Amino acid sequence: MKNIKRHIPNFVTILRIIGTIILLPLDINTDVFLFIYAFTGFSDILDGYLARKLNAESVLGSKLDTAADFVYYTVTIIKLMPLLWARLSKKIWILVTVVVMLRLFDYLYFAFKFGELSSTHSLLNKMTSVGLFGIPFIINTEFANSYCWIAATISLMAVLYEIYNHSILLKDKGT
Repeated sequence: MKNIKRHIPNFVTILRIIGTIILLPLDINTDVFLFIYAFTGFSDILDGYLARKLNAESVLGSKLDTAADFVYYTVTIIKLMPLLWARLSKKIWILVTVVVMLRLFDYLYFAFKFGELSSTHSLLNKMTSVGLFGIPFIINTEFANSYCWIAATISLMAVLYEIYNHSILLKDKGT
């Protein structure tokens, strides 16, 4: 039984990846989309909580979580892009483009240098996740533009902080 408990957080993370992929063919304006979307968001919190609670934190779990985050962000951008493009100011898109390019640079550079993807679980990255998570629920409201400005600004701060942390890691490793 103890051995099974150690795998529960990873199972939840795998369900998050599967749930996120299921979102691809669904219409964003449906209850089914929002329900599965909410599940994937809450499971991101649940897997980490369970890993700590069950003393089941692992390297595999951390890598699965990073992969799940990457899949989640990718699918979310794919699903939200057409709706956001139609509803948000073009100035927000400049900021979003900068954030995405910086995030891709950070992921790819770190992967090239160390042979793995890395995403820190900083407070700013958690705030970015919460901000991104809320978009489908507010996209059809009058607050969508302001909300997305705030979310994009927090995301920019998060990626700059992560690049800074990775550059310190590179210096510490002498590369």
